[in-house]
Amino acid sequence: MASAHLNDETVYEVMKTLYAHYEKLHPIHLWLSSWDPEQMFEPNPSLPYHPGAVKFFKEEGMWNDDMEKLQQELLNAANS
Repeated sequence: MASAHLNDETVYEVMKTLYAHYEKLHPIHLWLSSWDPEQMFEPNPSLPYHPGAVKFFKEEGMWNDDMEKLQQELLNAANS
């Protein structure tokens, strides 16, 4: 989760860093001990993704036309 006011590039860089170095999180907290990059992407979110996260997911090949359609629906609902 991130504030809509958080800079897109900051969100992108945090996502990219967590994705690349997730194993370093394992010893920090029990909850993080089994965390992996697949848990970063929810294909059926209830809230729209931050633009910085979208940029990251596109770069990693996780974003497709169906996700874009859902993202736009969620953004439209949030702005209504």
